[in-house]
Amino acid sequence: MDQYYVLQILKDSHQQARGILAVNKEEIEGNSLLRVEDLEDSIYIFQANFIVLATGGPSGMYEKKVYPPSQWGATSLAILAGAKLQNLTESQYGLASLKFRWNVSGTYQQVLPRYISVAHDQDPADPQTECVEFLREYFPSNSKLFTATFLKGYQWPFNVERIQDYGSSLIDLAVHIETLVNNRRVFLDFRQNPADFSWDQLEKDAKQYLENSGEVQLLPIERLLHMNPKAIDLYHSHGIDLWKEPLEIGLCAQHCNGGVTGDIWWQTSISRLFAIGEVNGSHGIHRPGGSALNSGQVGAIRVSEKIAFGKWNSLATDQNIVKELKEKKHALIALLSQRITSDAQTDIFISNLLLKIQTRMMRVGSYLRELSQITPVLEEVKQDIQEFFSIIVIQSGNQVIPMWKAYDALITQFTFLTAYRDYLMHGGGSRGSFAVISHEETTDSFIPHSKLKQFRIRKNNPELNTKIQEICLRESESNNWLFSIDWIDRRPLSVSQGWFEAVWKRFDEKTIFF
Repeated sequence: MDQYYVLQILKDSHQQARGILAVNKEEIEGNSLLRVEDLEDSIYIFQANFIVLATGGPSGMYEKKVYPPSQWGATSLAILAGAKLQNLTESQYGLASLKFRWNVSGTYQQVLPRYISVAHDQDPADPQTECVEFLREYFPSNSKLFTATFLKGYQWPFNVERIQDYGSSLIDLAVHIETLVNNRRVFLDFRQNPADFSWDQLEKDAKQYLENSGEVQLLPIERLLHMNPKAIDLYHSHGIDLWKEPLEIGLCAQHCNGGVTGDIWWQTSISRLFAIGEVNGSHGIHRPGGSALNSGQVGAIRVSEKIAFGKWNSLATDQNIVKELKEKKHALIALLSQRITSDAQTDIFISNLLLKIQTRMMRVGSYLRELSQITPVLEEVKQDIQEFFSIIVIQSGNQVIPMWKAYDALITQFTFLTAYRDYLMHGGGSRGSFAVISHEETTDSFIPHSKLKQFRIRKNNPELNTKIQEICLRESESNNWLFSIDWIDRRPLSVSQGWFEAVWKRFDEKTIFF
């Protein structure tokens, strides 16, 4: 499927996945003035007995993200096909560089760089610029500040449980306030130590770790060179010289822990449609990095085995199926052809819509969530979807895929925010990598820091920890966009009493896949 962009999953009358509609990028983008004939010639039907989604997380709906620019996600394919999704409330956020997207974890924090902020229009590398070490306002002593910075190295994700008592995730919220509330830019400066830096002010474990690692050089950049020179080389290869300039950072989306529901063979609720990797919703509240990688690899193997050795009903191959798939192609082309225009401003329109989608997700649907904010935004998103194909216009072939990416981001955002609202209406609290904000002083909420009085955090509701939220699009006809949402019991860990020889026989004879 290289050089093709998938637009739709096709199902037969029995609701089985039977193929996809995809546009050939090279063919469509070669048309400077788009015609209906160009759509007909560049959109293809691919019939398939099985479809595997390995499209990654929904990067497209976030403004600040660690995902590489090439990864957009395509979760809306599963949503619009009617597949069930689960645990959409769970994602992972953390500090990352913005110019070149990369987690600033591990040694980037353990060498104790200086956190600084500057006015939005100023250059931190200019000696005349006033650089503020804003973290000092949040910590009672250098000892607490330096130790929290060190711990941020291997406690990288924002974690609501690590805010209180001057934990490492207090840094995340401080960066959030400095960037989104105070409208300043934040940088890691490896060229200088934090003000009043002293080895003696480090707490015991951090100091011992650095001494044992030989990290006693004078400056953070020198410590980074000694401990992890490739960390410097990586940024240098992307035009950023940590010896000469500070590194701009932000609190970014990094991984979606929820996603498409799958069974033990990674098959979705739609027969013959599978989902592996990050798009599969199996990663839970806390996602260990290695676990997610292994999950994707194991999932790919299990899907392959299930497809190869499973018992599958024979599929109809008559002309009715071909006719049915062609009708869906023609319906899509008819929809797109109505949006062709000679207006030269379509690029600006699409980019402005994407910016609107992405900024509002960061504002209400990322690491800070509040029911009173999500509810009105949901109505705004729904209106954008309802008006999309009556407002959006395309002039040239190279606008077709960006237009569809915007549609994907809208559908995905609407589904995720619907799940968030339902979670909060069921009394869901803060957990994992997001904090639920409450304005009521109750026994189940707390203010994590004297400077964070506007961020009263609702505690986790343990009753929901034993449940899994499943959401499924039930109706999109007539632009109603209705979802069904169910809370199901979490499956307990199985305690197998199987005799090895008996289990191995089932595996060896492939009957385990039936």
